[in-house]
Amino acid sequence: MALDQAALFLILLLIVAAGAGLWILYRKLEGLRERSSALEVGLNETLLKYRVGMERIERAGALIEEGKVKEAIESLEEVTRSLPGLYVADFFLGKAHMGAGDRDKAAQYLESFLKKAKPYDGRTAQRVEEARKLLEEMRSLPG
Repeated sequence: MALDQAALFLILLLIVAAGAGLWILYRKLEGLRERSSALEVGLNETLLKYRVGMERIERAGALIEEGKVKEAIESLEEVTRSLPGLYVADFFLGKAHMGAGDRDKAAQYLESFLKKAKPYDGRTAQRVEEARKLLEEMRSLPG
């Protein structure tokens, strides 16, 4: 009978240990879920900032086409301050400064764009080609 009580005690001890292990596992999973949720919120905020930045860049491109280069430059500089990794802004800043007659700044931004741009998609490839042509045109101009 003493053996039966010892066996029952061991079984009970194993059950308690398993329960404690499950509780620890549950708490770790809860922590992971909370961190995952926080990461998702951060990712959503980053994607929203990117979308807003890209919209502002596209609007600035339209301003350049309308001849409103000063307004475009101001908008693009705000974008580069708030989202420094959005290198496509350099392309449009180059075009805007070229439209404003500042060839040095235009060349600086276009060269910066060419260093950073990876033409993985058609639109970026077109901009890379246009930036190269603009730089060639600027270099061929006197003065």
